[in-house]
Amino acid sequence: MLAGQAALEAGQPENAAKAFEEAGKLGDAMGAFNLAVMLNNGQGVKVDLVQARRWYAVAANAGDPDARYNLALMLLEGSGGDVDAGAAFELMHQAGQAGHLPAQAHLGTMFDLGIGTAQQYGVALQWFERAAQGGHAASMFNCALAYLNGTGVARDEARARHWFEKAAQAGLPQAAYRLGNMLDAGLGGSIDSAGAARWWLAAVEDSLAPVPEAANDLGTLYRLGRGVPADPHQALRWFEQAAQAGVAQGALNAGLLLAQGDQNHGFAPKPDRARMWLHKALELSGKNGGGADLAQYQLGMLDLLGLGAAVDKPAALKWFSAAADQGHGRAQWQLARMLIEGDGVRRDEAAGELWMARAVARGVAEANDWVAKRAARLGRSPDEKAPRSFDQAVERLMRDAENGLAVAMASLGTLYEEGRGVERSADRARAWYERAMQAGHPNGFAGMARLFALGLGVEQDESRAFELFQTASRAGHAGASFNLGVMHVEGRGTPADSARAAEYFRLAAQAGHAEAANNLGVLLFEGDGVMPNDVLAVFWFRKAAALGLAAGLYNLGAAYADGRGVDRDETQAIEYLRKAGKLGHSAAIERLNAMGIRYL
Repeated sequence: MLAGQAALEAGQPENAAKAFEEAGKLGDAMGAFNLAVMLNNGQGVKVDLVQARRWYAVAANAGDPDARYNLALMLLEGSGGDVDAGAAFELMHQAGQAGHLPAQAHLGTMFDLGIGTAQQYGVALQWFERAAQGGHAASMFNCALAYLNGTGVARDEARARHWFEKAAQAGLPQAAYRLGNMLDAGLGGSIDSAGAARWWLAAVEDSLAPVPEAANDLGTLYRLGRGVPADPHQALRWFEQAAQAGVAQGALNAGLLLAQGDQNHGFAPKPDRARMWLHKALELSGKNGGGADLAQYQLGMLDLLGLGAAVDKPAALKWFSAAADQGHGRAQWQLARMLIEGDGVRRDEAAGELWMARAVARGVAEANDWVAKRAARLGRSPDEKAPRSFDQAVERLMRDAENGLAVAMASLGTLYEEGRGVERSADRARAWYERAMQAGHPNGFAGMARLFALGLGVEQDESRAFELFQTASRAGHAGASFNLGVMHVEGRGTPADSARAAEYFRLAAQAGHAEAANNLGVLLFEGDGVMPNDVLAVFWFRKAAALGLAAGLYNLGAAYADGRGVDRDETQAIEYLRKAGKLGHSAAIERLNAMGIRYL
């Protein structure tokens, strides 16, 4: 054995191989192992996998963990003989029990996939964690995935974040990318977009295995000014880098930025270049792939407005139709409007009405406004809610309010505003809200904001409503934050600003407001004011669905049906669409009928 080592150090591999063979014949495990390595690699001898496997077996039988591991790999691959997964598992298990890190990691994979043993996710995680605790980077990553997905263990985002961070610190670019995703979304801990930017930069600049998707996400941060200064030029740089590497989302985001520009930061629209990237996004994603509807909608807007080319309304109609078929709400609205009005295309009111109804179901503000204005022209009014009797509760609120309890004052204001248990009176609602405001209760500010927004008991003043909602929002009132989001979307009391709307919806959603969570998901799906992010959109749809919101259940079901933000799963799609249908969501019922399924 020593002679073999000396020969290797002297640069005489042929002599080393002979010495190792002699040592192996005498039962020396290390000699047998070294000879097997040389036979496997063709070092000083001809490559001979059959003999390499034989000498690994000699060393393995003598208890050498490295030999057991290498022999197990040969048995799995069928190198130098037949495949024998069962024997490979036994050898790998022996090596892993002896503390061999690569063997422990491989055991995790074998249990995870059921190779040579029964599939057991929980046991797989145990082996991954043993290897990870020993410093095995890939096992750290596998631990993170198990905790994130709840595979073999209860889902634990904090543990997933911990292991992604460990793996990223060990130099795995994919772990750095996934860690950035968790930090930016606030999964498993607080939101840290600045930290996400650092890890995404590390992922995209890795010299061996860069992650181009991280370039797109970096662009998103610069576009929104989240964790880094807002800079559309830097955003475009990263979006285009991602697009050039074949990331469809990068091409889409580059196209959207170039089409829309950014007046706040002196970035003028460049429609010609926008068209190039939007077409590239469709090429990369497929006409019905993730984000295709956004590209199609934006191309429709460019043709409708004649940006970068002459006005072409038939072409715009074609793009809007393609996006509408995939559920894009604003495309449905534009398609409905063009068909009903005959705007540059043949009028088709029946088809237009169908698309208008779908746009309303998607919560498109312009569609809702169009329907409301038409109802007003026809002299219709919304149905009154039937009052409910709960005299004792009202009496108790009266006593508490008169005794100075601010929340009771605000609650009485709501009852008088809505006419529940008392005769509807905007004047009395205002009086109680004013008292609650004087006592500093956020519900009072939110209630008074509603009165100003609707012109109930006061002259309608949406700017004043906006200010009062802001006061309530700063005090943590989720409903006020939601209403601020709506006002930013619709441009009521403040200039329309979908990016600010998304911020307020996020604030309300984090406080458990179901409609806000759903609306934030819609903005993320459609890329309205925020960078499109299907995965994050589904996260918020899931929150809304868990709170029992019909629209959230519908959008989550549609995501599963279309494979947007989640793997396509018809069983899950049907489950959520049925739940939405049972709550009366017409679009869910329509979609189930189209799938040939009863919604009940």
